[in-house]
Amino acid sequence: MNVVQNKKATKRKSREYRGFINFDFRQEANPEKIINHQVLNELNSTANNSNQNAIRENSSSSVILSLTEGRGQARGEVGIAALDIQSPVLILCQLSDGIHYTDALNKIQVLNPTKILIPDTIFDTSASSSKLVYLIRDIFPNIQLIPVQRRHFNDKSGFEQISTLCSQKSFNLLQIIARKYYCLSSAGALLSYLKNVSLMNFAAKCLKIDYQTKGGMMIDTQTSVKLELLYSLNFDSRSAKKLSLYGLLNKCETSVGQRHLRANILEPSCDIEVISKRHEQIKIFIENETLQTEMKEILQKFKSAESLLKVSCISADNDPQKALQFNIHLALLMKNILEAVNPLALVVSKLVSEAFEDARRVLSSKIFGDILKQLDTVIQPNIHENRLAQKQFQYIYAVKTGVNQTVDFLRQLYSETVDEIRIHIANVTEISGIPAKMIFTPKLGYHLLLKDANLVTPPANFELIHRKGNNTYLTTPRLMAMNDKIRLIEIDLMRLSSSLIYEMLLDIAKEIDAIYCLIGVIIEMDIAQSLAEVAMQENYCCPVFSKIMRLEDAYHPVLQSSHRNIDIIKNNVIATPQYNFYLITGPNMSGKTIYIKMVAVIQVMAQIGSFVPAKSATIRMCDKIFSRLGFQDSLEQNASSFTVELRDMEYIYSNLTPNSLVIIDELCRSTAPNEGEVLCYAFCEKLLNFIGVSNDDYFKIIPESEDDNMNSTHKNTSRSLEIKAADIKLKDIARPFIYMTTHFDELSKLAENFNNTVNLHMLVQSKMIDKKMRLDFKYKIQPGPSTLKSYGLALANSARFPSTLIDRAEELLPNVCEQSLLDLIKSSENNNHKGRNVTLNKTSSNESSVEDLSDEILDLERDVIDLYSHILLHMSISTGSIEFINIKLRELIDNMTPNLRKLLKESSLDSIIGILNMSSSRDESS
Repeated sequence: MNVVQNKKATKRKSREYRGFINFDFRQEANPEKIINHQVLNELNSTANNSNQNAIRENSSSSVILSLTEGRGQARGEVGIAALDIQSPVLILCQLSDGIHYTDALNKIQVLNPTKILIPDTIFDTSASSSKLVYLIRDIFPNIQLIPVQRRHFNDKSGFEQISTLCSQKSFNLLQIIARKYYCLSSAGALLSYLKNVSLMNFAAKCLKIDYQTKGGMMIDTQTSVKLELLYSLNFDSRSAKKLSLYGLLNKCETSVGQRHLRANILEPSCDIEVISKRHEQIKIFIENETLQTEMKEILQKFKSAESLLKVSCISADNDPQKALQFNIHLALLMKNILEAVNPLALVVSKLVSEAFEDARRVLSSKIFGDILKQLDTVIQPNIHENRLAQKQFQYIYAVKTGVNQTVDFLRQLYSETVDEIRIHIANVTEISGIPAKMIFTPKLGYHLLLKDANLVTPPANFELIHRKGNNTYLTTPRLMAMNDKIRLIEIDLMRLSSSLIYEMLLDIAKEIDAIYCLIGVIIEMDIAQSLAEVAMQENYCCPVFSKIMRLEDAYHPVLQSSHRNIDIIKNNVIATPQYNFYLITGPNMSGKTIYIKMVAVIQVMAQIGSFVPAKSATIRMCDKIFSRLGFQDSLEQNASSFTVELRDMEYIYSNLTPNSLVIIDELCRSTAPNEGEVLCYAFCEKLLNFIGVSNDDYFKIIPESEDDNMNSTHKNTSRSLEIKAADIKLKDIARPFIYMTTHFDELSKLAENFNNTVNLHMLVQSKMIDKKMRLDFKYKIQPGPSTLKSYGLALANSARFPSTLIDRAEELLPNVCEQSLLDLIKSSENNNHKGRNVTLNKTSSNESSVEDLSDEILDLERDVIDLYSHILLHMSISTGSIEFINIKLRELIDNMTPNLRKLLKESSLDSIIGILNMSSSRDESS
């Protein structure tokens, strides 16, 4: 019998085997009942990958999200339901969003789904396309959109399924979500998809429900990208995550801790009690560095703690082998994790602070000991997962001896058969005289391995399985028969063992709320010790919250971590309701953008409960962060850079609140300087006039009243309060803190008309080197506007720009400062030196020379235009292309005839322009 397998058969069986042993494997069944495949194919064929600002995370996320939105008068109402397959908790949310769908997009980024379920009717060609779906495809191109039949988005079905599945402690949420139509509709579609497509069946009253409302700072998706909260913009994909705020703060030991830290960064808390509690925990860890190390070590035993929540979706699968594998894996994981609860409780008990009181209370619960006793009565002691080949034996011996007589009998029969195999192999190897070794693999069962053999044909009574390198794998007919017998025993044994473990886990699943609390403690401890470790390493300070912002010797945290060998310059920051608008001027590369980014990043760090990079820090609580950073157009939106700027500013002002933080980098620089300066001035006036009442209620988690349960359809996303004028007090008045950088000198005059404006500049000293001005950057913030002039030419000198161009620019500069370039050209004949004046009609000789050179001048015009396009192209890509431009300039000069070179040297700028105009007119007339 030849059992050598060809490659195709091997690959096919390999796939079947991988599906067989994968506990998370879910064979899709009846997807036609859920998914609209026609729309799905159209979506896949029109994928959008053109947005340069798109969020392209390559994560191992297993979150599936369902989303639907209101129509007609309810447009802007968005319902979201999400569930992580690896740690099943049903997250529900209903948002009253604006035309930009900022809250919905931010929630999607926080949840980080791998798939989004949407109603297929959104893509009906007869209906208007959904702007929300367009934005999702544009901003999150890596997320797969799944069109689900509209009938599955049913609020009644969603409420019935949630009522059946929700755990005991989640039952009180039913009253809150009862009238959340869009939220329940999304939940109905999600649960139907999981049941019919992913084959996830949840046990009754065992699913944790988490309904999320307000309470977090809003950071839109583009701001999170520009601030480099998760990924750096300037490094390759391998180091991008490390050189970001998340990469800096992430010292977590558990995957669930890392995911929640990521979510905290994208949506920092606005609950002062939660933030203060974490600050206190970090202080205790810093004061007890040994305990922080012990906590870090003990948390390594909880790396897969979130998988305990899979106990809510256990099932008596029709395939006993797959069901047993899943249930055994879960039972063994639960046993190992619960055995580490007491050591964790011991470490927490040493942390003397009220901030750890909730954790101590959860860990001291008797429920975990009771669950461990249940596991010990059924599960064999000292069963630990190791290599893949050993898992098969763990499944067979998973159930404790004496629990079931039939299981004991089958296990004894299994052992006797294995002993027969050992005797058989010993006999055949002794008779044949070959040094073969008995091995076992789940795929091939028991067989023989002959090392360093080069057999052309197997010995008598042996059959070749396959060869791999110098190893030859053999079997015998009797050995294959005994392997078949063992497989039959295993099936019966697994069926009985699966039934016993299933009943045990079903009883344990009733305590899902306690398990959820345990995971909450693990998340809390992991994030706290991670932030404490960073604070100790970087010597951060603990911020305090007030009505103002004051940072002393602050610096950008990522800049410090990425430049260890350089002394980072530290700066002060101040902002108050009376002085809330800060205009920062100074040359390029002086540190203006880093300064305003630093302010925003420190605000985020403070509100996630982290210590911050400063000597001392006072922070005002912030509900929204806005930014206008970067300089690029949007091809997918058919918008120029200037149009994108205008849209961003409209979005900022329409969503601005008195407690917002706004950072703007060089506004209106994408259009003509004069128009840009005027528009920028107008925008600043509008921002400076914004004033409101501090919305302190936003920073408190208030339970929703019954009236709040009604479906809200309002579009105003501002959190401002409606109060009577008589109730307003001076201390309640608040303004957004705004930091803007600019090169427009006229904006510094805003301080003359608005008392809440403060002019600042980055200190830069100019020096003369080889009769050329060079800049010495100090990266230090200073009061008042910048007095440095002509710093663009100084930077051009530093960039090794062609000296001839710089000399010409310096010649034109004195007049440009007093009048426009157009006025300069019109009056240049009267202002130029006599020796350089050349008029078109001065002498006949000049007329003839111009006429003779007209063709050469037209060629020169084309060459100049070509050179100018190259300059724009290469300067927009990299300043390292200066050498290329120098080469083009030299080629242009070398191609000129001596007469043309002489004419250009002796002519003024207006004369050259006149010659070009005359040549063009002559061509048009001809």
